[in-house]
Amino acid sequence: MRGWLGKINGIVILISRKFLALLCKLDRKLQLPFNADRHYCGVIMSTVSHDMASDVDEKYYTEQYWQIIKKHLNRLVISDEVSCLDLGCGQGRFVVPLADWCSRYDGRVIGVDVSVAAIEEAKKNVELSGQQNIQFKAENIHEYITTVADASVDVVFFLEVIFFLPNYEAVLTHIVRVLKPGGFLMASFRSQYFDVLFSLKHGMWDSLNVLLNQRGGRLWGKDIFFNWHTADEIAEILENKYALQLLELRGIGCCSGIAGDPFGDIVSPSKLSKSEFDRLMDVELEMGRHVPDAGRYILTIAQKK
Repeated sequence: MRGWLGKINGIVILISRKFLALLCKLDRKLQLPFNADRHYCGVIMSTVSHDMASDVDEKYYTEQYWQIIKKHLNRLVISDEVSCLDLGCGQGRFVVPLADWCSRYDGRVIGVDVSVAAIEEAKKNVELSGQQNIQFKAENIHEYITTVADASVDVVFFLEVIFFLPNYEAVLTHIVRVLKPGGFLMASFRSQYFDVLFSLKHGMWDSLNVLLNQRGGRLWGKDIFFNWHTADEIAEILENKYALQLLELRGIGCCSGIAGDPFGDIVSPSKLSKSEFDRLMDVELEMGRHVPDAGRYILTIAQKK
C-alpha cells in the first residue's frame, strides 16, 4: 500500500512540475509586469526542477557551506534545548546536517518552505537519514516567521532563498526579533559579480543593464524577481540596519561551477576524481575568504548581540 502511495505522489509531483513549467513559459512569452502570484509560481517551480539533495555538484556545494557553518555552530553557547529554523528549506539539503548537530543538544529543527512538492521531497530525504528531530511547515516564509515568539530561536538558516524574496528585508527584521541574544543567522546572498559574469557569458545584455543599475528585477527572461548584492552592501545592511555582529563573509563556489556557469567551463566538481574533489574544496574554502564576491552566493554568518 505504501509503495502505491509513493508512486501516486511521484506522479502528482511530476504533473505539477510540468504544469508550473507551462505557466512560467507562458508568462515569459507574454512579458507581463511583475505579479506576486506568478513570481511564487516561478519560485515553486525552481524548488522541484532540480534534485538539490543528491546531485553530485550540489552535494559538493552543500558540503562547502557546512564546512564553514559548523565551525561557528560549535562556538554557540548552549543553555537549554537548541531551537533551529531552516527558512526556505526546499528539498532538505541543509536540514539533515543541521538536525544531526542539534541532536547533540536534544534540539529540533523546523524546515519551512512555500512549496508543498519540495517539502515532500525533503521528507523523503529525512527518512533516508534516520533523523527524528525535524518538523516541516509548508508555509509562506514571511507569514510563518511573524508567528514565532521573540528571542526563541538559537540558529536561523536562510540559505539560497533571499534572492527569491522581494520582501526579504521584512523577513530579516523578524529573524532578528526571534533570535536569542548570541544566536546565529546563516544567510546567503546572490552575488552581483557572479550574475554579471553569467549575463556576459550568455550574451544577455538587457540583464546587464538591470544588474548594474538596480538591486532587484527580472533577469535572463525569467518570471522570477531576483535581488543581488556585493559583500560590502551585505556588511552595511546587517551591521548598520539590523545591528548584528558580522562574523564572516565567504564566497561559495568562487572557482568552480555547474554547466552554464561562468566558472563551469573551468572546473565542475562532478567531473573530478576524489582527490581533485577534495583539493578543490580546500582551494575554494580559502579563496572564498579573500574574494567573497566571486562566489555564486555570499555566505554570511552573523550573531545577535
